[in-house]
Amino acid sequence: MRGMSWVTRKVSEMGSIEHVGLGVASVLRERAAERERLAGAPSNQKPLPLVYLSGPFSAPTAWGVEKNVRQAEEYALDIARLGAMPVCPHTNTRFFSGELSYEFWLKGAVSLMLRCDAVYMLPRWSESRGARHEHEIAIAECMLLLFDMYDVKSLVARFEC
Repeated sequence: MRGMSWVTRKVSEMGSIEHVGLGVASVLRERAAERERLAGAPSNQKPLPLVYLSGPFSAPTAWGVEKNVRQAEEYALDIARLGAMPVCPHTNTRFFSGELSYEFWLKGAVSLMLRCDAVYMLPRWSESRGARHEHEIAIAECMLLLFDMYDVKSLVARFEC
């Protein structure tokens, strides 16, 4: 079971996606509906799940940072194409190097993450100090962790119910 996402593990344990996290799905829908209500969205419009991307940002060179940002952007677009709204902190801060402390940016990223419905762990996330920190917090907060696009599809399907 190691390396499997939460959704994949639950499907394998329960036998089908229909039996997985019905309570979790309703909580996710309620949280999203409340955000949409506060944003002034029509009440008959179904909300999109918010998916936070967690993965490497920092690198020894500016080019290394740029490669990490571009990878996150590619995954963000794939997530959007599947029907979820990506929250990609990499793109929010790509040109802010040295302006504020690492701790400030990490605290801000975690604040964004906690407002999302799920966290997508990018490839090489375990190599990143910040992503490992986000992973620990996501687990402590019982957030849904996603590790592949199948998990994103499953999340989007829950929101469409």
